[in-house]
Amino acid sequence: MGTVRKQLRPWGALVVAAALTFGSDGFGQSEEDLAARRQAAQDLADSAFDLLQKERYSAAAELFDKADETFHSPVFVVYQAEALEKLEKYLAARRLLQSVVDEKLADYAPDAFREAQDEAKDRIAALDERIPTITVEVAGADAGTQVALDGSPFAGRLGEPLQVDPGEYEIEVTGPAGRTDRATLEVAEGDREVVALDVSAPGDAIDSVPTEPPSEGDGEGGLPPWILPTIAYGIGGVGLIMGAAAGGVFLGKQSELEEACENDGDGDPKTCPSEQQSEGDSVKTLGNLSTAGWVIAGIGAVAGTVLLFVPIGEQGSVVSVELHLGPGWAGVGGAF
Repeated sequence: MGTVRKQLRPWGALVVAAALTFGSDGFGQSEEDLAARRQAAQDLADSAFDLLQKERYSAAAELFDKADETFHSPVFVVYQAEALEKLEKYLAARRLLQSVVDEKLADYAPDAFREAQDEAKDRIAALDERIPTITVEVAGADAGTQVALDGSPFAGRLGEPLQVDPGEYEIEVTGPAGRTDRATLEVAEGDREVVALDVSAPGDAIDSVPTEPPSEGDGEGGLPPWILPTIAYGIGGVGLIMGAAAGGVFLGKQSELEEACENDGDGDPKTCPSEQQSEGDSVKTLGNLSTAGWVIAGIGAVAGTVLLFVPIGEQGSVVSVELHLGPGWAGVGGAF
């Protein structure tokens, strides 16, 4: 501890003697009482220092505390904080050091006391780098949300770091309607941990709800169930329009062709003049188109209905519908 340690070791020469001479503890007491307290504080501090050197930190901290109670000296408090720091009781050590910094010293206080304050300031700055912190963030929190650290009320504020000693901690939060969430974590020296908990109502935070990827059996990669039926009905609608339109033209052309064949003067209504051959081919094509359109319309309606009511990809299977068209014919095939 630098200068403070040099001043602390010769107890009777400076520290206790200075406290005896300048400290407020001695006001209103007899010389005999002051001498007795000085000697007791000196003995306790000597024993505490020896224990500190032997790394018996718990016993050293206890004796330094008793020495300070017997006769107060900021130097004793700084050494007590050192012993606690060795035990990784950082928060208790910091509180003691802060009490030394905050102490109002009299103008006639010895230099050892002021040096102890300077040492305490330096130790606090170093400790703040080593003391771990926990920051608790809670989704869905309201004004009544309660946070507990190891069963006790959380001393910090949500979203702000709280200093803690190294160790394992359990954090539990209770939010609206009694919804709870908890986490267990272990923090080491210098850690800066952030704990995210959630007490929002189901459906409040859609982004936080994990979505499962489509299974391997979903042949369409997870398309919405209405997509395929809509496509099938759309194709059927196109076929219906095509069949109706081609059928209307077919009937008109066919009537004209029959009239031309009946009036060709050969007496046979079933035979047509050669100049009407292209017209006959056109009528035949229109008839095929009309038939195909009606077939497509029927297939679309059937496929759309099947796709609408039969689950796709159930037990690894996929519903498929195939359309087959050829000159003068049409067909449909599928697997369900």
